[in-house]
Amino acid sequence: AEDRRAETIKKKLEAEGIDTIWASSKTRLSKYHTASPEDRAMQIFVVDQYDRWDKPAPIDKSTEIFTRYEGARIIDRLYVAPENYADAEKLLTER
Repeated sequence: AEDRRAETIKKKLEAEGIDTIWASSKTRLSKYHTASPEDRAMQIFVVDQYDRWDKPAPIDKSTEIFTRYEGARIIDRLYVAPENYADAEKLLTER
């Protein structure tokens, strides 16, 4: 189901004569979470700029964003030729 949206968009564009290249990848967006011993040995620590007396903390614990993007995500990209961009955008944004 994850790739259905990109596939549907690709078909819609191609039905209108707009050639499309679909590239898909699955990766972790946050590279600060790792299981490798080498990477864990070289952790990055941060200090709160507003509380200089606070203890340094590992970067992956410093903000929710690293936890939120810890897992793998599928990223789909659809490419169209520059001369077709305006038509593709119009087709995808019209209701």
